[in-house]
Amino acid sequence: MVAYAVVAFALVQALAALRSAPPGLAHGATLLAAVASLQAALGIATLVMASPLGLALAHQAVALALFGLAVAHWRASQMERAYDLAAASLAQSLNK
Repeated sequence: MVAYAVVAFALVQALAALRSAPPGLAHGATLLAAVASLQAALGIATLVMASPLGLALAHQAVALALFGLAVAHWRASQMERAYDLAAASLAQSLNK
């Protein structure tokens, strides 16, 4: 059940990013949603086919890639937020 929640969250976050985030972050969110969907599809296929080794290993490999993409996207989001705060602070100090 957690896998479905991860995919749903990734899709909702990608849609929100496409509406309001800078293009780089929106692209990263879309990529994250695509890899999460691939991960879910591999997980379902692995269960339906009674866990063949190759498919199970592919599912685990995509899980690692998904985790890495999630961390990279989180870091990019944090850097974007820090940039926005610094720009607002600079603008405020220039207006004084």
